[in-house]
Amino acid sequence: MRTEGNGALAANLIPTINGAIDFTGSGTLSAEAALVISMFCDMTGSGTLSASIVGLLNMSIDLEGSGDLAASLSGIGNMLIDLEGSGNLDATIAAFGNMSIDIVVTGTGLTLENVRAAVWNAIAADFNESGTMGNKMNSAASAGDPWSTLLPGSYGDGEAGKILAQIQTLVDELHKIQGLDADNPMTVTPDNRTAGAINLDITGDGETSTTVTRND
Repeated sequence: MRTEGNGALAANLIPTINGAIDFTGSGTLSAEAALVISMFCDMTGSGTLSASIVGLLNMSIDLEGSGDLAASLSGIGNMLIDLEGSGNLDATIAAFGNMSIDIVVTGTGLTLENVRAAVWNAIAADFNESGTMGNKMNSAASAGDPWSTLLPGSYGDGEAGKILAQIQTLVDELHKIQGLDADNPMTVTPDNRTAGAINLDITGDGETSTTVTRND
């Protein structure tokens, strides 16, 4: 379709597979296009354009001039529009197949403070899926305070837990055999030394040699 001149044009294009429209002149254009697969519009002039276009797959529009444009575009797969001129543009565009948006929120939206509060106030049980960082943190928390672990517990020979328990036992026995444990006073005779459950036999003449042997 190619239109040149002055006046008014009212058009309904339903349904159209491929359409190319070139408008030149001044006046009023009122158009309705629905179920359009491909459409190319080139409009030059002044006046008023009122259009309702629904269900477009591909569309390219080039508008130059001055005046008023009122348009409603919905359900568009791909659209390219180039507008040059002066006047008023009122448009409603919805239901796009592809959209790219960069959002930066300040004020009452996303802030460092409310993100921090959301993280630290999160319920641990809600973030415990196996293999996630939440699961690892929950597992670490369930270990509790390692210094409250009883020794030797289930530790085996050569393991640090059992070695620490053995050291504690030796320190306790040395404390007793030196007579430093008020609850287990040490008793000494010429041939025996006893402190609590610790029993030491003393043999020898006491002059040239003396042997102390544990016997408990």
